[in-house]
Amino acid sequence: MSREEDILYFMEELKNSPERALFLKLEALRASYRVFAGNYSELLRLLNIVENPEVAIRLKDVKRRAESHKVREEVTRLLHNFLASAKSLIDHMNTHMTELYTEHPLLIEYETRRAGFLTSTSVHQFVQRLRNYAQHYKLPLTGSLLSYEAPKDLTITYYLNTGELRKWKEWSPKGRKYLESFQDTLPVRKLAEDYFSLVKEFFRWLDKRQLEVNSEQLSRLREMEERLAKFQE
Repeated sequence: MSREEDILYFMEELKNSPERALFLKLEALRASYRVFAGNYSELLRLLNIVENPEVAIRLKDVKRRAESHKVREEVTRLLHNFLASAKSLIDHMNTHMTELYTEHPLLIEYETRRAGFLTSTSVHQFVQRLRNYAQHYKLPLTGSLLSYEAPKDLTITYYLNTGELRKWKEWSPKGRKYLESFQDTLPVRKLAEDYFSLVKEFFRWLDKRQLEVNSEQLSRLREMEERLAKFQE
């Protein structure tokens, strides 16, 4: 075969290989996590700005009422995106694991760890139900609270109204337990940070275990890619 024919052959071999198919499935799940992490970062980036005391004081000016309203709407929008991507990621992980590891011990390991480390926690159950609240009932509108914890120590917190959330009847027992751990306000930042840190740790574990389990296939894929690269030099 000519050099061009060799290149086409190895390109086709790589494209249709089960190793490449596996890699694409792993990358698809990572992309879902990156969307979730990106929504978290956007929400925290906004909170870092609007919870700055200097910005907060300006927004409390009655002349800036419209601007303040837009900020609260933007916090709500980004929280909605965070919640939606949280649910999507969990669904994508479950589907991915069932399709890829039906006959593999990793599926049992995943289900055991998911149940013990993730889905049994009150914050997970609260976030998953809050997503249903936001998408199927109404938006959990946010408010802002100025407080002085010490002389000249001004803080501002964007929050969810727990009294309003408690009116909803669809909380799971553990989700309601998380909600009841707050009095009148549930800080948006704390909710996002609590949940993101939990999911981040779980996903890192899963990604590492998949790389371990599939090390031989991924090694063969790298070999095919390197062979193709040599022909293309």
